[in-house]
Amino acid sequence: MTRKKANILIAEDDQAVLESLEMVFSTLGYVVRTVTDGLQAVAALREAVPDILLSDLNMPGMSGYELLSIVNRRFPGVKSVAMSGAFPGNAIPSGLAADAFYEKGGGIPNLLRTMETALAAERSSQPSPHIIWMQKIDYESCSQDSIMISCPECFRTFPQALRGTPSMILDAVCTHCGGAIVFAIVPSLETIFAVPYRTPPRHRPQ
Repeated sequence: MTRKKANILIAEDDQAVLESLEMVFSTLGYVVRTVTDGLQAVAALREAVPDILLSDLNMPGMSGYELLSIVNRRFPGVKSVAMSGAFPGNAIPSGLAADAFYEKGGGIPNLLRTMETALAAERSSQPSPHIIWMQKIDYESCSQDSIMISCPECFRTFPQALRGTPSMILDAVCTHCGGAIVFAIVPSLETIFAVPYRTPPRHRPQ
């Protein structure tokens, strides 16, 4: 019996490379979706979870390093292949949250073998040792007392100026992805910290 082809999500900001990969994998019978940066990939993952993610490492907005960290934590069932021309060979760069690595320019047969390696990779039940890659942000620009908020949409952290009183329901906009966040300031002994309260419901077309 013929094995079912995997569903693939490809994240690549080079349009020529993206179109070539889409054409090749579609011709081979794979179900393919494409995006051009990490933020689009996270949105696509929320809509439908693929079997495997092929991600370039150097992308604008949210890099492949950050994207793979998020996928490793939030979508543990998705196998991943990191792609880059910056590292030689097929060894996974240290700290990178991927199941396999493909050196760009290695040819489609090599990429297909790399995908098979990723799909067959076993996941450890132990906590992930991978580095949590985050986008750099200028925390020095905060002129007021601030708290740190972790965005439930893109998982990145940003400072938010304190306002209101403890236990008030407040809102903020993620400085990384623009997502709306609703949270509460909770007093705890001598410290104040923020916890996500809820995210606004998403309205889907009927």
